[in-house]
Formats: sequence, C-alpha cells, structure tokens
Amino acid sequence: MREKRIYMGLIAGVLITALSLALAAAPRPDAAEPQATLPRTPPERAGKTAEEAFKNIQVLQGTPADQLLPLMGMISLSLGVSCEHCHDAADMSLDVEDAKESARTMMTMVMNLNKNSFAGQPTMTCYSCHRGALAPVAQAILSGPDDAIVSAEKLPAAASYPTADQILSRYVEALGGEQALRAVTSRVITATGDLPTTPRNEPRANARIERYQKPPNLDLTVTRLPAGVISTGFDGQAAWLQDAQGVVTQFTGLDLGRAQRDADFYQSANLKQAYTRFVVGGIEQVNNRDAYVVVGLPRGDAPERLYFDVQTGLLLRRQTVLPTPLGNSPMNVDYEQYRDVGDGTKYPFLIRTTTTTQRHIVRVERVQNNTPIENSRFTRPASRP
Repeated sequence: MREKRIYMGLIAGVLITALSLALAAAPRPDAAEPQATLPRTPPERAGKTAEEAFKNIQVLQGTPADQLLPLMGMISLSLGVSCEHCHDAADMSLDVEDAKESARTMMTMVMNLNKNSFAGQPTMTCYSCHRGALAPVAQAILSGPDDAIVSAEKLPAAASYPTADQILSRYVEALGGEQALRAVTSRVITATGDLPTTPRNEPRANARIERYQKPPNLDLTVTRLPAGVISTGFDGQAAWLQDAQGVVTQFTGLDLGRAQRDADFYQSANLKQAYTRFVVGGIEQVNNRDAYVVVGLPRGDAPERLYFDVQTGLLLRRQTVLPTPLGNSPMNVDYEQYRDVGDGTKYPFLIRTTTTTQRHIVRVERVQNNTPIENSRFTRPASRP
C-alpha cells in the first residue's frame, strides 16, 4: 500500500480535507503494511522518524515518518519510473535492486548540494535534472535553423495581466458576490468519495460524507466507510480526527495552522486576509482551459499556486506542497462543475485530488445553506481507550 495521506484546505469549503483524513484513518485489510497520509501522521507513527517507522532506512535518517512516502512518490514522478524500479515488490525494505543504491547516492548528492550551495533551502530536486526521464540530459541541445524560437518580445508583459486584487475580486463575484456569500450562516453538504487509487491499483471503496459548517470557523465532517465511521473537526481552537476505533488525535504545528485556515467559513471572501502576499505568475493551462496563476503566501506556510479561469473567474486548481528533505512534494486539487446551490452562490460539485502517489474524487450531491445546526455538534469527542 502506498501513501494514504492527502492534505487540502479548500477554497469555497470543498470536502477534500475531511475525506482525505478519514481515508488515512480507515482500517484496510493490509493495514499492517506501512501507510502515510498528508498532513496527519497515523497515531502509531506520530512523532517518529523514518528509521523508527520503516525498515532499512540508511540515507533519510531523522526525516519525519510522514514525509517519507510523499518523498518516494516525488522521486518516482521525477524519474518517470514505478516504485519497483528500486524496490522489491514483495518487501520494499530489501536491497535487491542496484537502482536502490544509486538512488541513495543521488539523494545524498541533492541534500548536500542544497545544504552547501543553497543555504539549506530545497532549491535543487530530482526533477531539476531528470524532468520525468530516467537518464537526465547532460548537455545542451542545439536548435536547427528552422526550429521555432520564442523571444521575450512575444511573451505577454506582466502589465497586461489583471492584478491579484482584480483576479480575487472577480472570483468572489463569480461565486455569487461577497454580499451573497456572507449572507450564508450555515452549510450542510452531502457527498460521495472513493479511496485513492495507488500505483498498485488496489480495490476502491466508496465513502458517504456529511459536512457541517458554521461561521466563523466551526467545521465537522463525518465520513462513513465500509470499515467504520471517521470524523474530523475544528471547534474554533483545536483540530482533531476520530478514527473508526474512536481514538481521537489532535493536530499540531503545520497541520493545525492549515486546518484553522481551512475552517474559515468565508474563506473565499477572506483570501486577502489569509495570505500575506500575492503575485500574478502569468497564464497556464488547466484541463484545457486558460487560467491566471496567482501565487499566494499563507502565514507560516509554503507558497501556494491558485489557478483562476480566465473566462469565468472561478478557481480551477489549487496546488499545495508537503516539504521533504529532497524538495517539496506537490498536490493538485481541481474544481469542476460549479453550480448554483439555490441562493445565488456557486459551489464545485466535482473535486479531483492528485498527489505524487495517488488520485481520488469527491462528488458533491447536495449543498444546503442556512440550515439550523447546533453548536454542540462541533464539540470535540472524548477519545476511546
């Protein structure tokens, strides 16, 4: 089994965070095999290093256990190979492939390069050289006389793009306008999801999801899986997860900060307050649509990339990262099928999440705004023995 860890705080309050954390906590038939999720560490590995949670760790000793599998996925993506290129499929801790020792040498090189030449910042990664190929290009490629050359004069000038403030304001208007968004005083969402697909194409299981939200930052999601019921919540101060056995785990550090930001009921209208700075990075394609790229810097977190549809103004993608010793491991969340929920505000009814090791989908069935919800529903439950 590969990484079961997916993090997401979703603009406009989509369901990825709760479903992902629920999937991470859900028991599976092969639960004895190491699992990891993002950003929450399973209780049995909380606070452990890679060598304490996994076997035969030689280079990445001291690395937090929850960073190991995202890092492995990033290497796989950077080189365009499967996990079995380096690992034995039956027991990944064994040293039976020569490529595994080569990978250790390369990881040491990258970490030393960043430490000695880039002040410890993860500037260089495996992807810096490999770019999705097993053998990196080692020399410059000469262009022929007929090859197309794009000059800087043909690229759009930065001044030709809207400002970040204009893009964010248009996004709020596309969702229905700030007045309509702030007129919503509660929200109940029902949806379905599935367990992530992984490199081994394991069987998928469906999940039934209910999410309850109230301003300013009360949030509860109940996820019903074949193996049991998982709950995740934010009670205004603390973020927590209760697994199928009833064990409650509280979030700390980066996890807590992200959960607090995600629980903001008016997150789409409060983007300017949640980020300290925005930079417009140009136009890129997202699912065959042109999108303005806005790079935002959250307080106390890594930069995020937000992609807003050039035509509609709606958010198409959010890209976040999980830091690892070999650079940041990316995650994309794509938002599709925005619909009016009956009060003039829009909500994405299809959300696709992709990490370096897995994919999964959430399908929203119903959004009910201004439905009465008792505050007691958001109280953190007591942990069972």
